[in-house]
Amino acid sequence: MHVFKNSSRSQHKNITSKGLLRDKIILIVSLSIVVPTFFFLFYIYTFVNDYIYNNYVNDTIEHTMSHLEDSVIHHLRIIENSYRVITSNQYIRENLYNHQVLEPSYYHDQLTKLNIETELNYMMSNDIAHTRNLIDSVFIISDPHHYYYILSSYLPNKPLIESTMTFYKNHMEDASIIRYIPEYNALYYMKSLEDYVTGEHLGKVIIGINMDELSGSFGSLKHDNWHTMIFDANNTYYFNTHKNLIGTAANTTHKKHALLKKATAVKYNSKKYLATSHHIKDLDYNLLMYIPATYFDRNLWKFFPSYVYFIVFTLLLSTIVGIYAINHITIPLGQLTKNIADISDNNFKSKMPSFKYKELNDLSIAYNRMIEQIQYLFNEVYEKQLLIRESELKALHAQINPHFIFNVLESITWEARSTDNETIEKMVTALGQLLRNNLSFTDQQMFTIEQELEYISFYLYLQQVRFSDRLSYTIQIESDDLLAYTLPKFTIQTFVENAVIHGLEKQSKKGIITINLTTSNDELVITVKDNGVGFHVNQLDLNNPQHNSHIGLKNVRQRMTLLYGATYGFTLESYPNKGTTATIKLPIDRRITHD
Repeated sequence: MHVFKNSSRSQHKNITSKGLLRDKIILIVSLSIVVPTFFFLFYIYTFVNDYIYNNYVNDTIEHTMSHLEDSVIHHLRIIENSYRVITSNQYIRENLYNHQVLEPSYYHDQLTKLNIETELNYMMSNDIAHTRNLIDSVFIISDPHHYYYILSSYLPNKPLIESTMTFYKNHMEDASIIRYIPEYNALYYMKSLEDYVTGEHLGKVIIGINMDELSGSFGSLKHDNWHTMIFDANNTYYFNTHKNLIGTAANTTHKKHALLKKATAVKYNSKKYLATSHHIKDLDYNLLMYIPATYFDRNLWKFFPSYVYFIVFTLLLSTIVGIYAINHITIPLGQLTKNIADISDNNFKSKMPSFKYKELNDLSIAYNRMIEQIQYLFNEVYEKQLLIRESELKALHAQINPHFIFNVLESITWEARSTDNETIEKMVTALGQLLRNNLSFTDQQMFTIEQELEYISFYLYLQQVRFSDRLSYTIQIESDDLLAYTLPKFTIQTFVENAVIHGLEKQSKKGIITINLTTSNDELVITVKDNGVGFHVNQLDLNNPQHNSHIGLKNVRQRMTLLYGATYGFTLESYPNKGTTATIKLPIDRRITHD
């Protein structure tokens, strides 16, 4: 009874200890989730908020500036160019000058009007501002009683003419002026026209600018309460979202804010704005934009609650899943201890079971791999010993004197010669040379080109006999000096053999193999071309074991890479039913080979 009580107390203590361990793990995991999350929320509120705000502001401003550059500023450049084209027209100047110096007459008045308006019509029909409807009208006014014009509609418009002439009379003393005309939603841009030589006043040019076309894509942006303005070096507005201010002088505040180099918080009309400016060098204009600060706050905080809700939801879900996982993970610990004790008797065939949880299962997998590796090493040593013995036996069988084979072939050659069988004699001679190269140069890694071509000639002769009149070949060499150059043994032979086996064996027409050797930029260039069945090159993968039928190409590439580096090698060009061309590039190698 006393033993039972002690045992029960021991079990109770173990259970209590386990309970405390589990509770501590739950507490640690919960704190490790909750504390970083609150720090993260604090970080978002204090730092990330500013970062996102600044980036959002910059992106929005850059996007708006881009629209402004592509529309308003670009259109102002076009209009300025159109004005220069009109005022620099010598024909118009001559007619205006003649009108002033000649005796007034109805004939001269009508002739001048015809000449100038015809020239205007020709010029504006080829002018991009007119064709894009940026310019609604062009007036050239000599005096209050003589004016010449062209309209975008090409039809008379008496109210528009009267409006333009009224504008002229009201501002005829100004050298240059621009004003917004609400009834036509247009800008009237007037400048003086003077003689280049004498400086004598010839008249005024008034361009009517379509305000909607001038705004372009910028006008389609929905930016309520944004203020945008463009003014020149004389501080005259050429564009303003408050259209009635166009043509007036920029105030002191605008001139001051135009000097800002980056987006800056300012007070404007008793409200908070971000002011940003940009200098347009080619036009010498200043661009100034005021963006309400509330615009960015409203759009930014619109998304912020979504992030907070997501983080809180993730926090709760992570805590619940963590507690649940801990309760289940601690259960297999006792089972794991028992299994480790069971395999401590040096029984290498014993395997640990798999577990549901990754950490425990990784431990089981690692142990089982160790057992498998030990067994593999035992088997590998045993198999290597068997392979060594087998190799020794094969070596004994292969120790046939090569001279015996050559003597037998020589006897067959004499027998064929004595019976006048020239074909058999040549075949045996070629076969003997092939065997001699294979058996006598086993330790030689390099061949001269002369040796390589000699070997190929023997091989192709035997194939010609085999194919009868269905195979022919030519070998072209740039210079006999190339015969002394060296290259890896059987390099060309490999491509010739592939041409025969994969290109010519599978077709019924006559096969032709062409071998060409040249040099270029200290490189040896070899091409092996056949007119065989061909194949799709992109379907050839030399690293794929299924393509091992292409004899030796992978080995040739590996040898070239080892000997010369990745710069050199070969390329294949092949088309189905047309043939294959292999191009080999090697460095010129003049080393001396030793037989």
